[in-house]
Amino acid sequence: FSDVYDSRSIMTAIRKDVDERVGLVKRSRASSEEEGADAKSTRTSKKPKDAAQKKRTKARLIRQFIEITMPFFSKANERRWLAIVWFVAAVVLLGGESMLLVWFSYAQKAFTTSMSEKKEGDFWQAVGSYMKIVLIACPIFALTEFAEARFVFQWRKWLTRHCMQQYWSGRCFYNVARDDMIDHPDQRICEDVNHFTSRACSLLMKVAAKLVNVVSFVAVLWSISPSLVVFLVIYSLITTIVTTLIFGERLEKLELKSRITEAEFRCNMMRGREHSEEIAFYNGGGVELAICSKSFRNVMEIASQQINVGFMLQLFQYTVESVT
Repeated sequence: FSDVYDSRSIMTAIRKDVDERVGLVKRSRASSEEEGADAKSTRTSKKPKDAAQKKRTKARLIRQFIEITMPFFSKANERRWLAIVWFVAAVVLLGGESMLLVWFSYAQKAFTTSMSEKKEGDFWQAVGSYMKIVLIACPIFALTEFAEARFVFQWRKWLTRHCMQQYWSGRCFYNVARDDMIDHPDQRICEDVNHFTSRACSLLMKVAAKLVNVVSFVAVLWSISPSLVVFLVIYSLITTIVTTLIFGERLEKLELKSRITEAEFRCNMMRGREHSEEIAFYNGGGVELAICSKSFRNVMEIASQQINVGFMLQLFQYTVESVT
């Protein structure tokens, strides 16, 4: 009992911990200098990824996405029917939005034609049709957002509870803490679940909305010019493939690095609050500042790269829209 509260042992442990942190800062600075010196040789010697390996990685990601998503719609979720109702409601409302857009295109055409031909009666009739569409569209658009938000809410609540149950059962928290392949599990459960559910739902809804819009407007465009429909389909496929190949993989890697560096920065800042007494006792504020500053520089470097790639992506998108 006296050994536990021995002041000398406590001082030795504190000194050892701070010395390790000082050594960590020195090693990190040395490694950063070595990485800067060997950057050119690394770039020249780096081999391109194998196409088969990329396919296996994509297949693995798709399989993991299905493994995470399907239990939410299975018997493991007691309130799955409520989530399914919200999801179906959102999809149905998306179909209603597409029909309103088609109706709006006809009303806009009548509005423009009456103005060009200077027909006052047709003009006010087109204005009345436009106002009817607005009165119907506003609640439908709001209900679509509401149904999507409720679905994401149900999904996040269930997935967070499921992850917490898995994390705190069977000493999983202990095994995860000792596994270097999984960094910051608290970050994954608290924030990544939120980002995953919201973005996955947003992606699904956008794909569904685009498919419904394509089906709805193909008939309208086909009545105008069949060759125009064929050209637009080929044009959209080419631009989508080019955008994915040039910007998709780069943005994906930067997003992953951003998550890791931001989690590391927060962890370093939280460590100062948890061990404030030890750091103040040994005057280790400078060491902690160096560690946190290095983490923050990594965060800002990734953010700068994201801004540059995002600028190129926006430039490409605006160019495509202007050409279209």
